[in-house]
Amino acid sequence: MDKQESLRLRFNIESKQLRLTRAHREEIAPPQGEQQPFDPIEPTIIGHWVELKDDRGDTVYRRFLHNVLPLNYLVEMEATLKDHRSDNTASTFEVLIPIPDGNCELVLYEQSLPGPAEKKTRRMQHIKVRLDSEEDLTSA
Repeated sequence: MDKQESLRLRFNIESKQLRLTRAHREEIAPPQGEQQPFDPIEPTIIGHWVELKDDRGDTVYRRFLHNVLPLNYLVEMEATLKDHRSDNTASTFEVLIPIPDGNCELVLYEQSLPGPAEKKTRRMQHIKVRLDSEEDLTSA
């Protein structure tokens, strides 16, 4: 039987900053992503997703995530961006992805409505992280 591995990525939100704090391999099957070829993300979709992009910028893995960012990370009111994150709030979350083939970028996106009266969604890129296949993925 083939051993399946995944890459567990731990992100930290502290002092209004989102960053990757740890990446390590695990002997567990990776979560299934969407089937290729990938359809464009429709404007009617609200939520978060993660994508792995190869060196050419092509998406090689996409998976939608459930409640990945804590509610206090970003709050918007009356179609005006207002930051309600407190400086002393710290939070972590983890994302499990397949072990990438070669170097790639991981991007965490969110698509949301800017305010209750808005009809057009807005797409945000929360973080883009370069994952190098040569790096030691066991250290924090």
